[in-house]
Amino acid sequence: MNIYIYIYHIYIMSFENYGLNKSLIWITIINHGYIEYTKNFLISMDLLKINFKLIVYCIDDASYEELKSHNNCICIKADFLKYNLPSDLKVWMNIDYKRITFAKLDAILYTLKNTYDLGIENVGYIDTDIVLFSDPTQKILDIMNENKNINIFAQCDEGYFKQCTDPLNCRNMCSGVIVFRNNKELYNIFNYEDKDVFAHLGDQSYLQSVLNNRKIPFLTMPRNMFPNGSYYCDLKNKEIEFEESNILIHFNYMVGHEKKQSMKLQRLWFIE
Repeated sequence: MNIYIYIYHIYIMSFENYGLNKSLIWITIINHGYIEYTKNFLISMDLLKINFKLIVYCIDDASYEELKSHNNCICIKADFLKYNLPSDLKVWMNIDYKRITFAKLDAILYTLKNTYDLGIENVGYIDTDIVLFSDPTQKILDIMNENKNINIFAQCDEGYFKQCTDPLNCRNMCSGVIVFRNNKELYNIFNYEDKDVFAHLGDQSYLQSVLNNRKIPFLTMPRNMFPNGSYYCDLKNKEIEFEESNILIHFNYMVGHEKKQSMKLQRLWFIE
């Protein structure tokens, strides 16, 4: 079943009953190498009673089988991808790692196109090496409502600053949390080629380049609300006290299972 048919069925039966918000739906894409992080993400939602449904595109059958019974996600097999992708965890800068990051763009475009006629206003992508402290949906919608002339809203990925140095011209956007208005004029930014995968570090480097070259504005969201892995300099070294303003913490700026070790250090690893 593809997303159009699935969400159309949900539309008929009532979005609210399925934990979906037509104003903003959340998606992610994973392979089996990321299954533990995705389960941890979903458990963090359960613990805090965060009730949006995460649409999880599964690259392989193993991921789909393990997640399909979770009640806070909707699993859909990712049969629309540009590349055939591996199911194991890949390290940063490996060519398969880069292809997996570019698959985010496939997933975002697929969702935008297939939900446009259903009246889905905005599509948000979120990585699952993240732990939620609260539901980010309404805060992001508030920011979007205050900036109606902007169509793209992203996490800032600058290093070791408490706020983005230039939210309207950030030089280091992060696609770990990124939201797009469902505007057809944006669709062509996702049409990457093989040469783009080789030329860029990953999807966010590509997106940054395309948006800058085409002078498409985007806004980065407050770092104290959406901190990345460099916001707390001791995130990998000692247990820290998170700020009340933090809506989530993103465990990027780490390689491989450094993420898992850091989550355990911060008491944010919930898998037994």
